[in-house]
Amino acid sequence: MTLGGVAPNVANGILHDKVDQALNHPEHLRVKVHPEAPSFTLLAGQMAYLEVDAQRFTLSEFPVDSVSLRVDRLNLDTDQMQLRAPTQGVVRIRITEAGLNKFLQSDTFQAMLEKILENQELLSSFGADISMLSMDLQAGKAVLSGKATTMGGFFTIPFEVGGVFKLGSERTVKLAAANAVTMDHPVSPDVIQSVLDEVNPLIDLSKLSNDDMQLYFREMHFLNDAIELVAEVELKQLPALK
Repeated sequence: MTLGGVAPNVANGILHDKVDQALNHPEHLRVKVHPEAPSFTLLAGQMAYLEVDAQRFTLSEFPVDSVSLRVDRLNLDTDQMQLRAPTQGVVRIRITEAGLNKFLQSDTFQAMLEKILENQELLSSFGADISMLSMDLQAGKAVLSGKATTMGGFFTIPFEVGGVFKLGSERTVKLAAANAVTMDHPVSPDVIQSVLDEVNPLIDLSKLSNDDMQLYFREMHFLNDAIELVAEVELKQLPALK
């Protein structure tokens, strides 16, 4: 069965199953197809717009609290489940403090952290193992705390870094107005800036895009217990559904 020429409620069911599989079975999922008015069927895969709302799911060990997506003017080859023409939409993503902290303890993040420490000259020069990371989200800013263990575990130094995360561009996030404390003593602004010069380029949102899907981030909001991101999305092809 294909979407072409079928009733919208049947199309909703077909796409619902596809999206459910792609997002690793969210706790809540709503998929709504809006056909071109005044038609009551989807002729040849033409849709006025598509809405997707998903809540509480995990991708690559990263917990996502919610995603809302609206894509306009969808022209779909329903046999191959591929777009006949590029389209645009808007996506809103919400990540909670609890979900972010869960990810900081995951094997996926630990592998990312080890790679950062190995590849960044300044950070690797510290010769420290970073552990027990946790994030405290506050209105307008975030505070990251953890422990750095050096000399084979002989020294363990607690640290806390706080600052305001901002969109540096439509593809990058940067930490600004940062301050850091270790052993109850403030860290020199020169040292903080040196670390930021190394770390900020790593927060690269372009890694979330690919040839088929481009994300352009427009808004970033820090709440007391969550981060909300709003982005424009350009689709040349539907993401692969596995």
